[in-house]
Amino acid sequence: MVKSERLWVICAACLLMVACSGQGPQRPSRVLGRTPEPDSAQLALLEMNQRLALEADRQLQALAAGQAGDYALYDGGIWVKIVSQGDIHSPKPEMGTNCTVRTAIYSLKGQLYLDAEQEYLLGQSTLPFSLEQVITQLYPQTQARLMIPWYAAYGVSGTETIPPYENIIIDLYIE
Repeated sequence: MVKSERLWVICAACLLMVACSGQGPQRPSRVLGRTPEPDSAQLALLEMNQRLALEADRQLQALAAGQAGDYALYDGGIWVKIVSQGDIHSPKPEMGTNCTVRTAIYSLKGQLYLDAEQEYLLGQSTLPFSLEQVITQLYPQTQARLMIPWYAAYGVSGTETIPPYENIIIDLYIE
């Protein structure tokens, strides 16, 4: 994916996050013959998220370049390093199927946020969509390390254990 397409995807994702945050107060469409001004708070938030997303991309690219081993950039800005290839004779997990996944989720500084093994029904939004996309491209019994920018992971909301706007590293094993 070229940088302009990825930037467009990031902008669209940020716009969706802002648009889905609830409807703001209504303003008259025309006041004394003037068109309404754009909502400056939403525009500022969108601009801030775009800057943060570009910084996350730069940070992860530098981290991937400085690590031993080969990382590949997948769609959505996710860096993937295959630690050990799984069973290439088994079918890859597909959306709509159950998949048991072991994950250890860390901050970029190495703080452990979550270490769990769980069965997921892929496509049911129990994992970030970008992570599900990566899982469907890997064979069972594959062990991989993923570096995921905040906008492709847990976003502006985070979770109970993962803060908002947090770039993360996931050690992943697909059973």
